[in-house]
Amino acid sequence: MIKPAPSAQSRSRRTRLTTSMLLACLCSVASLSGAAAQTADKAADQNKAIRVIKGVSMVPAKAPDRPANGTIIPHAVDASVDDMQPYLQVRVVQNLQAQTAKGSTQALKAQRKLIINLNQHFLELPARVWQNEQNARAAIIHLLSGGHPAVGHRLLSLDPPPAVDPALLKGALAYIEGRKNEAYSVFSTIDPLSLSPTLGGQIALVQAILALPDNLQDAQIAIDKARLLLPGSLVEEAALRRGVSVAAAENDTRLFQAYSLQYMRRFNNSIYNSDFRRRFAIAMRRFGESKAGASFAELDTVISEFDMDARRSLYLLLSYSSLIAGNVPLAQQAAKAALPLTLDGSQDQSRSHLYLAGSMIDADSIKLSLQHLWKVQRSNLTSRDQLLADKISQVINNIRAWPETKDPALAFTIRPSTVDKGEPGWQLETLTQGRQAIRQTDLFLSSSKQSSLR
Repeated sequence: MIKPAPSAQSRSRRTRLTTSMLLACLCSVASLSGAAAQTADKAADQNKAIRVIKGVSMVPAKAPDRPANGTIIPHAVDASVDDMQPYLQVRVVQNLQAQTAKGSTQALKAQRKLIINLNQHFLELPARVWQNEQNARAAIIHLLSGGHPAVGHRLLSLDPPPAVDPALLKGALAYIEGRKNEAYSVFSTIDPLSLSPTLGGQIALVQAILALPDNLQDAQIAIDKARLLLPGSLVEEAALRRGVSVAAAENDTRLFQAYSLQYMRRFNNSIYNSDFRRRFAIAMRRFGESKAGASFAELDTVISEFDMDARRSLYLLLSYSSLIAGNVPLAQQAAKAALPLTLDGSQDQSRSHLYLAGSMIDADSIKLSLQHLWKVQRSNLTSRDQLLADKISQVINNIRAWPETKDPALAFTIRPSTVDKGEPGWQLETLTQGRQAIRQTDLFLSSSKQSSLR
């Protein structure tokens, strides 16, 4: 027997019930982790928490209902699921995002499921829901947080339109659909500080992303606005990660130090920490290759915050990049810092000695350079470092012995004088030999020039 297809009304009701149950589960997980609800439009909302109970709508728990020990008392009022407000649902998403910035993988999985569920839920909501300004702003936040473009297209088609600036909605839709130029033209005219903190912070982060890599100054300003509007959120975490890249591109070691330290001391457990480390490593290469010359002390202040393995890798990366770029003092300091962190006979130990040898090629330190070069185990090196070792050996050998030449015209010879030094006329004989050498050189150059003109 074939069952009849469910009606549109039953599908809508089932979607709403699924959304309500999912929100209830997610909020209970978030409450167990001790996280406060994400701010909405006022700073006072930081003292509120969201709770969803099956069959009733969500309402924030007031600050007086929060005991001194930090436990949150759930609140609910009798109401229909149809009266649930989208801005509260989006606030749950932001709460979960804040948990991912603290390292919760469960919050990441729950966030993805909730966003997918809200996509369908928002498509079925009537137009009157979006006449609420908070709900309309929440829809834009939802789009910029990973929402489906179909939600944006439907909101643009509503009559009457949602209670929000249409430019924001169009810009958000252009951004998530990959139309970067159109999104940049829209968002570049908007001041995030004139919007509510939740929406303004999200817009500021998007402005920073769109400004990169062409306009570093605008990107930096947008990054600072995002951090100012949504401190402690995933928006601030993402802004700091990008701020590290911007500071390195501008060769601003002080700003790089500030962004990096803030990230490592506040978001070091973030699930996106691997992206931060990747950006940090690229920054080390940039500072090493910079002609301006970064201060090792400022960079070392940040590197010292990493674990030992990461510090060793970053020191070696900085030393190699600096050596290739000719920044010898920075290369030497970084290699010296890496050497005590290496194991005997390891590849990293050979690399440390190699970079030290390359940074000490000088008349006063040539012996130290040779000592480090002799400690390098060539079999441990990569093909890149083996080539560098060959070049360093060649330079050292050229310093120790006068270079030979196959061309007799370029050979350097010492002609003994027939007159003893101090006797009358000994300078004249030396000058005569010099004039003869100059005439021979002139003849050689003139003949070469005539041959090239033929």
